[in-house]
Amino acid sequence: MPDPALRARLASYIPFAVVAVVGQVSVAWPPGPTDPALYLASSLLLLVILTLLFVRRGMPPRTFVVGSDPQKLKLRDDVGAAFAEGKRYFEQTPDITASQFFAHVVSLAHKFGWEFGGPIAGHLIGQFPHEKISGDKVTLYVHPDSHLPMRSLNEKGQKRHWILEIHFVDRKRQIGGFFEELLTVS
Repeated sequence: MPDPALRARLASYIPFAVVAVVGQVSVAWPPGPTDPALYLASSLLLLVILTLLFVRRGMPPRTFVVGSDPQKLKLRDDVGAAFAEGKRYFEQTPDITASQFFAHVVSLAHKFGWEFGGPIAGHLIGQFPHEKISGDKVTLYVHPDSHLPMRSLNEKGQKRHWILEIHFVDRKRQIGGFFEELLTVS
């Protein structure tokens, strides 16, 4: 576990400990509160989001399926496979910009037969990213308008660390899957 000062700093970035998002709500960006009636479905899609405080001993956001719906199981598997492909692509493309990487992640959604569900495909490690992105902050995100080279150093001359977010949706079926993890740490 990080030291107390680091833990406090990380806690200020993400204001929740655990969020479970189910059903239709998994299509929204960012995922919002859950409608309790959705728990009655026979096959649910769960997005479980834990803070960075628990990533070391727990796990980052993942999609789980309760039941045996083949499309939901495919979605769960596809977001994980797309993360692995995206990370490989990032590692093999040293001069990639955030906008180029965003386009690649969107292409992965199409490759797997889904629509990409969010306005970003990741962010620098820092303040809670799911706020309205103002024009001057776009470089903090894997976003179509961010032309920042992802391997450029920050203003202190340090390596930047990125999180990759895979959010695939099927708006017609009202389902979405999510997979998030550190991109720049092996």
